[in-house]
Amino acid sequence: MNTALTRTPYAVCKRSNPLAITGGAMEPVPWETAVSSGITVNKSGSTIPSLTIVWPGIYGVTFSICGLPNNVTHYMNDVCVNGARQLRGVTTADSASYQDTAYCGGILSLKAGDIVTTEVYVSTNRTATFTNGSWATSSTSLELNWIGGA
Repeated sequence: MNTALTRTPYAVCKRSNPLAITGGAMEPVPWETAVSSGITVNKSGSTIPSLTIVWPGIYGVTFSICGLPNNVTHYMNDVCVNGARQLRGVTTADSASYQDTAYCGGILSLKAGDIVTTEVYVSTNRTATFTNGSWATSSTSLELNWIGGA
């Protein structure tokens, strides 16, 4: 436990390449880069589909994803733990010429071995492209910060 006090577990995931989503189903959000301590970054080829918790405890978690819709639509973004949705954000994207961000955040009690993933939903019969420019890239991230023991 002393290690967690001197090297507090955290992870920050980012992506920079466009992610095109066709609406109607929740789609995974793979990450491209991550920095972390006390949280395992799981890689699959050149992407990061998930994180594994090493230190159990209470974590502050945020996930934001910014995209450009093809039409008025809704975005939902979820943080999942072991495949179950735990946090959800939603936004209405009101213009095809404007980038909108869905944000979710909260406090989660996580156990060692828990797998954290992210997903996004775009309304049926709509499409959106996320992280398709510098503004969208800087507004898209997953962050976990250990707050304390469970």
